[in-house]
Amino acid sequence: MTTLNASQANALRLIVSATVDAVKAAGPSGAPAGVLYAAMMGHGCKLSQFESLMGALVRQGILTHDADSHTYRAA
Repeated sequence: MTTLNASQANALRLIVSATVDAVKAAGPSGAPAGVLYAAMMGHGCKLSQFESLMGALVRQGILTHDADSHTYRAA
């Protein structure tokens, strides 16, 4: 397991927050995974990193994943 330094941990928090905000903004129909990945890919995100991030958000119950879309799961 890799330990993140303070700068990396802050960057990850910002990425998670921005991702969740984007999915929330998409509304009840959800945000297409391809569009989310394309936006992140433009900033150097690899597919495996995207899949890890989105999988973690789904496992934590923050997002759901149905077909090719991610939806915010309101508490």
